[in-house]
Amino acid sequence: MPQNLPDGVKISDLTKHVDPRGYFMEVFKQKWIEELPLIQWNVVKSKKNALRGMRVHIKHFDYVIIFEGKAVYALKDLRKGSPTEGLVSMVHIEGKHPQSVIIPPGVAHGFYFFKPSIYVYGVTEYYDKEDELGFYFADPDAGITWPASDPILTERDVKLPPLKSIMSQMPAWHASST
Repeated sequence: MPQNLPDGVKISDLTKHVDPRGYFMEVFKQKWIEELPLIQWNVVKSKKNALRGMRVHIKHFDYVIIFEGKAVYALKDLRKGSPTEGLVSMVHIEGKHPQSVIIPPGVAHGFYFFKPSIYVYGVTEYYDKEDELGFYFADPDAGITWPASDPILTERDVKLPPLKSIMSQMPAWHASST
């Protein structure tokens, strides 16, 4: 786990209770993060060498858990005035060591998958394309070193603009209670 995370990003270990049938794991309890009402949940399956991102939301938080596979989450704090403004963190997550990751608004994130993976994420706002901005994953201004130079991308991700083109839309930082 990285030592420095953008302000408001929280990583929590989850516990698998294993028995001969398989396992049971609690992945979310509202009392763990009462200030974040998660109102929509999504499941994503990714192929090996797939990259999703870079995305940043203006309004909503993400609560992400990888169930199967292995990924690295690239995080970059784009919030104006944040104590960690500009910080890049690479968070390695594996299904065999489950963790949840909370990503606040204004923290850009992208996911690279080392092997086929399944992850689930909850959000605090219903999907709104106006709330989702993005920039090209390999933009040198982002300062992110990815583990692969030629990942599988969607046409949408290939056509994302440079980081500097979205910076004027970034929210100001507000102290987080997560």
